[in-house]
Amino acid sequence: MDIISGALVYLCIWVVLFFMLLPVGVQRVDEPDVGWDAGAPQKPRIGKKLLWTTLVSIPLWGIAYYLLVYVAKWRA
Repeated sequence: MDIISGALVYLCIWVVLFFMLLPVGVQRVDEPDVGWDAGAPQKPRIGKKLLWTTLVSIPLWGIAYYLLVYVAKWRA
């Protein structure tokens, strides 16, 4: 697997995992002010979700790399 393929596989894993983690821990505002959306999260904690996404994506990419290169013999 060359560097471009590896980066694209990592990016795909990262994006899917990020969208999976977005709704985790979301708490809605009980009584939103005028002009605020009722479904908007009180504290979205995007930085924490970005960090967790990156930390979990690295070993998942390693597993995908192993499966693609050594098990499936993929040489893109």
